[in-house]
Amino acid sequence: MRTIRSAFSGWFGFGGETGQDPPPNWKQAMSVLLALHPTVMILNLTLSPALRVAHLPGDLALFVGNVVSVALLTWLLMPLVNRIFASWLLPGRAVSVSTSVAGALAMVLCSVLSAAAFGVITG
Repeated sequence: MRTIRSAFSGWFGFGGETGQDPPPNWKQAMSVLLALHPTVMILNLTLSPALRVAHLPGDLALFVGNVVSVALLTWLLMPLVNRIFASWLLPGRAVSVSTSVAGALAMVLCSVLSAAAFGVITG
């Protein structure tokens, strides 16, 4: 039996590797959103039209998109986000209020810039 200690534990392996607790759920959620939004947007702009051309039924096309997005998040994007934001995500490192606030602001800024970029692209 294994206890799962966080909402997104599969994408945040810090606890098992370093003996530290996983990041707080709100930090995990911000990190997943940072990687998920651009993934979904890029797949919507690239994969979705290809699946429509292939005449895949809507439910099957959605399933394929979900499989691709989860694979990208699991093996490419979340490890990258974890490395970039490790000093903010790891509870033992982000002990100061200024580090915690700076990390959260960086996450928000990256998310806003991503949303703005896709707004320009799709607008």
